[in-house]
Amino acid sequence: MTGTRVRLMAALPVAAVAAVAGIISYTHIYRLALAEGQTPFDSRLFPFAVDGLIVAGSVALYRATSGQPWLGWLGVGPGVLATLYANVESGISRGVLAAIVAGWPAIAFALASFLFEQSFKPGRGQIPATVAMRGQCGHVMTGDAESVTVGMYLHQRDCLGVTPSMRQLSATSGLSRHKVAGLVGALAGSGAAA
Repeated sequence: MTGTRVRLMAALPVAAVAAVAGIISYTHIYRLALAEGQTPFDSRLFPFAVDGLIVAGSVALYRATSGQPWLGWLGVGPGVLATLYANVESGISRGVLAAIVAGWPAIAFALASFLFEQSFKPGRGQIPATVAMRGQCGHVMTGDAESVTVGMYLHQRDCLGVTPSMRQLSATSGLSRHKVAGLVGALAGSGAAA
């Protein structure tokens, strides 16, 4: 099986947990909004504003290649707090145990959403398929993460006239900046960008 198929197969149970927890959480938030005087129409939409914030934040975390993952956390953090509060509040009138049971779907949904997003990110040392290629000038950019990182550095430096930063190479390869610096440090000389 290819790496993509394995990741997809691993993501299916996580997606199932997120779907079930999301449906239960939707019901809790819908009933709470209705009980608090929201119109039936608004109450049907309200769960999307709460749990949808977690999904939007998770997508932003997945897409955070510009070094600004905090933007995703702006959605995930408040979304988790709001859904946990709404779900616990929906069960608190029946006691502490009922509140804990009612709050569990919020935790399951948030964690499953985050895990689902993470399951599609390249693993450490695993190069995304879009980078595994041969440069037109002959630099080889296939193989393990270390080989591809060196190939990308040489291609950008020699063929494109650009000196890539260790941060860019690290983000693309999934390797730590320290590891990247060790791989291309001698090639970069003293003028390497951090």
